Amino acid sequence: MEKLKSQITIRIENVDTLKMLEALSAHGAFHSKNEILNRALEYGLPLVNATIYGKGRKTQEESAEVAREIAAIKNILVQQTIGLNVLETLLAFLYNVETAKAEGIEITKEFIDSGVLETLPDNIAEVKREMTKIEYDKLRRKKD
Repeated sequence: MEKLKSQITIRIENVDTLKMLEALSAHGAFHSKNEILNRALEYGLPLVNATIYGKGRKTQEESAEVAREIAAIKNILVQQTIGLNVLETLLAFLYNVETAKAEGIEITKEFIDSGVLETLPDNIAEVKREMTKIEYDKLRRKKD
């Protein structure tokens, strides 16, 4: 990067911005306030430029790549959800078989095939309902 010496005077009118500048300066990660401001301008001016002039936006190819990556992530999440549902069913089955054995209930093929043993215990099902409701409410609030 070519360095150019140019001196300008700026007036910082936002108290929070000034406090942030002072805090960064006191932190010691930068040699001077000038360095902090130059770094901030290097980061922020391209964003302002893109907003005003539409420059710096993603190309169609980059947008398509992002869409493919999102689709791949969604596919992985769906597969993991299915896998977790299978594990949940198997664990519920094992729990219910052991509970039935402890209660002296005979485990027959018909009893297994009925699907009764695949049901979550009430206390676990309640926890799952509550957690699902909380997450659903979060998603709904984000959409609103």
